[in-house]
Amino acid sequence: MLANRLKYLRIENKLSQEELAKKINTTKGTVSNYENEYSTPSNETLKDLANILNTTTDYLLGRTHDPHPQNDNKFNPMDEINRLLSKYDIERSGFFDIDKWKAMGPEEIKQLEDYFEFITEKAKKKK
Repeated sequence: MLANRLKYLRIENKLSQEELAKKINTTKGTVSNYENEYSTPSNETLKDLANILNTTTDYLLGRTHDPHPQNDNKFNPMDEINRLLSKYDIERSGFFDIDKWKAMGPEEIKQLEDYFEFITEKAKKKK
């Protein structure tokens, strides 16, 4: 069940096995093994897969039949931010590595400033 659901969601999200593998910090062969039932992901990897594929671990494990259940809870921005950090692999990209920040050039700093300005302006408009 996990194998079929994983492959279905990977294709739905327009990801190759290689692209998905990079997002969960593994190899294409490992993803292929999951999809062909030769191996199963660890609990941590299962959570990463669910976040990246915009589903739940319950769906991947066959406990529910809806790959995209509606969340009855109120919108939680921190949950969404954590989902995005996982989806875009920011946790492993070195985003929080101060040495990588120190290596940025003037153009990159300007792009970062523009992005921060965009975020703060959006936040001000929300208030």
